[in-house]
Amino acid sequence: MGKYSVDLNSDLGESFGAYTIGMDADVLSFVSSANIACGFHAGDPSVMRKTVALAKERGVSMGAHPGYPDLVGFGRRNMNVSPSDMHDYVLYQLGADHYNDNDYPRICIGNNDGPAAFELCGVHYDGEFAPPLSDTPGYPGGSQQSIAIPGEGLFIACLGARMTNTNDCKFGPIANRTLILRSFDADINGRHFAKPGVSLYRTVDFGVNCLACELCLPKGITRVRAGSRISGTAEYLNLPVKKEYYYGPSAVMRSFDEKFFDSWRLAHAYALSGQISARITSGRLLCSHPLTLQCLDNTAELTLSGGLSYAPVTFTGLSVPYGFTLLVNRGGGWEALDQSLEGSDFRQCHASGDGWELTFNVELTGGICRLKLVHAKQ
Repeated sequence: MGKYSVDLNSDLGESFGAYTIGMDADVLSFVSSANIACGFHAGDPSVMRKTVALAKERGVSMGAHPGYPDLVGFGRRNMNVSPSDMHDYVLYQLGADHYNDNDYPRICIGNNDGPAAFELCGVHYDGEFAPPLSDTPGYPGGSQQSIAIPGEGLFIACLGARMTNTNDCKFGPIANRTLILRSFDADINGRHFAKPGVSLYRTVDFGVNCLACELCLPKGITRVRAGSRISGTAEYLNLPVKKEYYYGPSAVMRSFDEKFFDSWRLAHAYALSGQISARITSGRLLCSHPLTLQCLDNTAELTLSGGLSYAPVTFTGLSVPYGFTLLVNRGGGWEALDQSLEGSDFRQCHASGDGWELTFNVELTGGICRLKLVHAKQ
């Protein structure tokens, strides 16, 4: 039998103002990871700061716990929130504290061909490189660089993630982070752009020099006139630093050679092969990334090609939340998808508008995969 570990997790930082909720200090002695409330459904700035500091002191991993702007209802009440507003709410809360702190000694910016060559602050970079360090937060060189990456595609890989021990506080991720640009189309000030610029930004937190990578306006654009339009989709991945760190079921991830891990090669593989194409037989495609379909009479059918490892597929517009089966056909006939440990724990169900939506994680290996959502009454 292989080795297993249990990540004991808890929601924390939910006190606010004069109200104390939970026993955070006691709980942090037992858990290995915590979800810190970001101030919308629970928590406040002071509680957030204290909880984060205490979690770092105890060596507890952290993640942001965003929610509806519903402090009175603890984020549990149904709110009519548009997708764009929800995006803004989550983005705002993710930046509420130091959740994006990191200590990456190497970075690689590339395209579909691999690492790209460019200049930053008068220095030529090609392949993996050590970002310019500074004890002063801000953009290296003093302003946004808007680096233009040539060729098709764009990925940014932050590499060498490590646990850092500073002032007896252990923090930092043990997964590398990758940003992949899946689509971009912009008409800015009467000019068309097929790719944004890239800028590096430095922060210094708890004595650790941290790196941020931005997708920014193309070089030479300093103002955006009314009537301009920008649209795009970016995919954000946490990839294991070492092969042995991966404990999931993906056969694709396990098939990679050890040399792919903690290098640009793994990020490039996902950037190149992770793009998914969908042909819809029944239903309506609402979004390509993440893949979302509007169902017709509680059913939908589509054919997928491409993809690497697991990908979420969401079916929305359902009249009821139960009685559904996702059938999968990889060329050998239809089979019901069943990844359950107990009951239907392998899928997610949410209320959506006047109906329901179901999300499944489907394993894709680059070939053809047909999916059909059916209801028990059909």
